[in-house]
Amino acid sequence: SGSLKNLNKALEYGYYFSINFSMTNSINGQKIINAIPMDRLLTESDGPFIHIGNKINSPELMNLTIERLANIKNLPTQTISQQIFENFKNFLK
Repeated sequence: SGSLKNLNKALEYGYYFSINFSMTNSINGQKIINAIPMDRLLTESDGPFIHIGNKINSPELMNLTIERLANIKNLPTQTISQQIFENFKNFLK
């Protein structure tokens, strides 16, 4: 969450952005997610604090977040999954 101005500042510093399912629900969240470069995206479950329907969000439900990101970015889910995996590896370097 936040403003696009803050997003741009964080990008200048080289930050990555972790996205959970709830962030994909709001118009502002979608706008911010769409503005995040693909090479800076990560996912998070934020469980047990976030629920998807009646289930507590967990890594097993990460595919739902990936699907939402694919819709927002207008890309195939496989592309999003591969990119997030690459970003995670780069983040750990």
